[in-house]
Amino acid sequence: MEEERARLLQQITDAEARYKHLEREFQKYREEQNHRPEIRLQAELNLLTLEKVELERKLESSTKSKLHYKQQWGRALKELARFKQREQENAAARLKRQEAELEAMKLRYLATEEKEAVRQDRQELDDIRNQLNRLKKQEDRLGPAPSDPAPSSNLNESSEE
Repeated sequence: MEEERARLLQQITDAEARYKHLEREFQKYREEQNHRPEIRLQAELNLLTLEKVELERKLESSTKSKLHYKQQWGRALKELARFKQREQENAAARLKRQEAELEAMKLRYLATEEKEAVRQDRQELDDIRNQLNRLKKQEDRLGPAPSDPAPSSNLNESSEE
């Protein structure tokens, strides 16, 4: 039994040594594989493929963002155009009101001028009538003039009209 035990221990030791040897060989094989150009190229290809996928995702995201901002820009331009149109319409309406007010002021001014002219004309007529009446009274006091009795009554009648 002792021999059996020793033999089994020897087998375990041999198996562990073989395992360590195979482990080293496998590690060496992996390192060799990593240093082979095909493996390096495959690793680079995998890395570049991942980068490509990431860049495509970013491009798609950027394209969506660009479209979104382009739509927002279009809406903003339309809103600005509507605002500008409303402002122009308001300005035109204000200008029209101001022109109407100016025209009304002009008409009031002309009417006031006309009233003043009529008042001055009446004043002049009244002054002339008063002067004629004074002259007539003077004439009546002095006596009738033999050459001019009729025209004074005609003047008085025409000035009253």
